[in-house]
Amino acid sequence: MADPRFFDNRGPFPLATVCAHLEIAAPRDDKGLVHDVAGLAEAGAAHLSFFEGRRARDDFLRTKAGWCLVSHKTDARPNGPVLLPCGSVPHAFAKAALLFYPDDSLRIEAQTDAVHPTARLGEGVVLAPGVIVGPHAEIGEGTRLDAGCIIGRGVTIGANGEIGANVWIGFAHLRD
Repeated sequence: MADPRFFDNRGPFPLATVCAHLEIAAPRDDKGLVHDVAGLAEAGAAHLSFFEGRRARDDFLRTKAGWCLVSHKTDARPNGPVLLPCGSVPHAFAKAALLFYPDDSLRIEAQTDAVHPTARLGEGVVLAPGVIVGPHAEIGEGTRLDAGCIIGRGVTIGANGEIGANVWIGFAHLRD
């Protein structure tokens, strides 16, 4: 599951819709709603996960995922997720992730102001020329951002830090 500070989830989707998107067979009697994609260890009952390979076997045996993309030769387990066999597990999971997060492939959002209106800057923050601070970013008091820095959506930077010139920071929480 993706951090909502950085990504917009387009779900939930009916399982039948997810399966149609992945071009795989949907279980006939499953009318569930898939809320998100997640790794085996993090997944809950409303998540679609994936299993491929022996390295993740322990996580597969413990997962709480509602549905799991697997190869055609994977055996079901009692009280386990609903298995969704597919030809290529990694490709199917990537395609599912794009269904839930179609706009989040490291996109750059157009903004008219150097500091997005939803960003929060602490007291004494210094912004050199060419700095861009994205939506919902938080910059702690006394922090200095050198020329050309780009601070992405949802990033948090603690107090009294310094970020060098021409640095792009995304998907991060840098707190003191």
